Order: sequence, then C-alpha cells, then structure tokens
Amino acid sequence: MANSIKGEVAFKADGTDYTLVFDFNAIVAIEEDLDVKMDDIGEVMGAKASAFRKVFQIGLRRHHDVSVEEAGDIITAVGAGDAGQLVAKAFKAAFPDTEVGNSTARPSKSRKGRTG
Repeated sequence: MANSIKGEVAFKADGTDYTLVFDFNAIVAIEEDLDVKMDDIGEVMGAKASAFRKVFQIGLRRHHDVSVEEAGDIITAVGAGDAGQLVAKAFKAAFPDTEVGNSTARPSKSRKGRTG
C-alpha cells in the first residue's frame, strides 16, 4: 500500500499494482540520468517523451524492477495524460508546499536527554 506521507502514489495498470515514489534519491537519479537541475525537470519532461519515460521509470524503481521500455508500456496502459498526473501527484506528495518558518517543514531531532 502506498504511503502518501513518504511521497508514494499507487495506481493500477493492466491489472497490476504499481507505486511511484519521487524521494530525494529519485530526484538525484533524475538529475544524473538526464543531466538536468532539479528546477528544470518539469521542463525537460514536457519537451521530450524519452525524458518523461525515464522519469517515470525512476519513480517506479523504489518498489519495482522495470526497464525503461516496461515503464513506457505502463505509461501506454494508463495513458500519457494520466501518467503525467500520477507523476505530478507523486512529486507534490514527496515535496509538499511548506511555508517559511513552518516547524513541520523538517522533522526535528529529539531534544530529550540534551542539556542547554
């Protein structure tokens, strides 16, 4: 079962359950594999179908061992538009909007047992 708190998004394709995850490690893999900065990932995915397919495959890696071609088959099964919505939802779940100064933006380390 997908854990939205961890940025996971579950979906079905051709009767199989899948989970997309775009955690920090996935972002690093995307940057390295596509040679892009984090801020440019969306633009690159929109410009090249091959980049979108690679990003989708990277998002599946945490829970599934799929080739880039299999990732393309999954995109075809769910439809490119729906696949794009899944990716957007997974990115949003992994990196929710936070306000400056919001104490929930980062988990705090326990202060129990520490002295001044």
